[in-house]
Amino acid sequence: MVTSKLHAFGDVFGFPILSLALGLLVASAISNNSILSRFRVPGAGMIATLAYSLYLTHKEVTHIDDVPFPRVTAIGGFAWLSLFAVSCLLMSLALYFCVEQPFLLLRDRLLKTRDLSVEFEVAAEPAI
Repeated sequence: MVTSKLHAFGDVFGFPILSLALGLLVASAISNNSILSRFRVPGAGMIATLAYSLYLTHKEVTHIDDVPFPRVTAIGGFAWLSLFAVSCLLMSLALYFCVEQPFLLLRDRLLKTRDLSVEFEVAAEPAI
């Protein structure tokens, strides 16, 4: 009974405090005069780019890993964590390059033609 109350306390107060702390770390890292903004973390840009794809696919990848590697996922530990990290990264790269990137290019192309047509219409209207 005591364990469930401690667990609930951690859920109610711990996660919001953790979220606030991580948000403050991000705000500090993007501030021009902070200590954190002076350091560059290799690969952080790529992880930030893939973050949404990782968010969308990580749960499914866990279940997909169970099919070909049931012994690794049953044991857990470093082998499972390595398998999970590599497969999540591969899935998010595939989703980013096969879905997200082509549609971003399409969006940019459509917005560029739309902007040109608006400029043409404005130029063609007579001034009053």
